[in-house]
Amino acid sequence: MAGHDFEGIAYGAIEAKEKYFMKWKEVSSEINKNDAYLLQLTQSIRDRAARVEYPLDKNIVQLLNKERFLELLHDFIVYDRGIKKLCRHNQYFGVKAAQDHVRRGQGGIIWHTQGNSNPLPKSNSPA
Repeated sequence: MAGHDFEGIAYGAIEAKEKYFMKWKEVSSEINKNDAYLLQLTQSIRDRAARVEYPLDKNIVQLLNKERFLELLHDFIVYDRGIKKLCRHNQYFGVKAAQDHVRRGQGGIIWHTQGNSNPLPKSNSPA
């Protein structure tokens, strides 16, 4: 992890290059107003984070909350061909929401796309 008071924390796996470090984004009542379960799940963390001023302190409260941090270490690290990978905030919250749906006996789909920093070049030929 690396961080400072104005931008908060960026985190990544050991030996990850800087370009693979990620910012933590917490659930918020403005953005996630229709996600009652996630809002309820994160309420105590969001309340604690609201009491601090700097983004670094907020991220420490959010990401390094004891229960969440242990859960991230235990349940949200994968090894892909020997490369350790950590989840992004949207993956973590997507899994938490999916677990709630399963507990309630509801079905559903998590629609996820993977970004690409090197998009295909545009072609001038007709399709």
